[in-house]
Amino acid sequence: FFVEREEVFGLISSLSLQRSNVSDTQLICQDVALYRLRGILDKYLECPTLLDPHLESMVHQLILPARAIVHDLFLNQFAVDSDDKNEEKACGKTDEDKSNEQQDVTVKLSNLMHLLSATYAISKVRGRKYIQRLMPHDAVDVEPVLTILRWFGWIERQERGLIGKSDSAQRVKIPDCIQLLQRQQHEAQDCEAKLWESVHSLLTWLGIISLVPFNLHSIDSSLENVTIDEKSDGNSITLVQSIVSTSASHLGDYGATRE
Repeated sequence: FFVEREEVFGLISSLSLQRSNVSDTQLICQDVALYRLRGILDKYLECPTLLDPHLESMVHQLILPARAIVHDLFLNQFAVDSDDKNEEKACGKTDEDKSNEQQDVTVKLSNLMHLLSATYAISKVRGRKYIQRLMPHDAVDVEPVLTILRWFGWIERQERGLIGKSDSAQRVKIPDCIQLLQRQQHEAQDCEAKLWESVHSLLTWLGIISLVPFNLHSIDSSLENVTIDEKSDGNSITLVQSIVSTSASHLGDYGATRE
């Protein structure tokens, strides 16, 4: 019997509510909710099947808001690129406008990390393969999820000192907001939402959406800023190759993401 069902769904609802600013108070509230959620779920490690009647609702309430953020961030990168190529638009933006845009993206990334960390907390208890089947797996999700995974993977490699000349921001285009997030992660070690948990959830998600029942080339946008091979001297690669190389890059990770 899932005794804490109402509390758990209340905590999930608080995590699903998207923050509109980067105030410390709201961040602390999300951290407290995530910490409490972990504590409750960990009690069911020895008997995870008790969660089964509520598992689908729990996962959907976390992953659907995360999916919306992933798609928004994916589309936002093209809007930024378009503005950069248009000199008139670029000159028309003030420093304050750019700062506000960057702050908005940073908030979304923080919200996303809390949602994905909560998803990992459920996966830890019930099992990755079981949770994977409950994740959305539309073809339209493939490139957005892959892109965010590459961004977060870049931050991980930065932290571990594994970024070389062939894996620089010039090779794999990394938005300014991701580089800002990397600095924030380095400075705020006590954040409850861990980057590796987000990577684990994204890898789990990519594992199911990459099994779409048709040729992946039909949904490959072939955008250079998404699919640049480290060894290809700047030549674009296919979506399939990008999925394989990105997944393989995590084989050297420590802990759960290596699985």
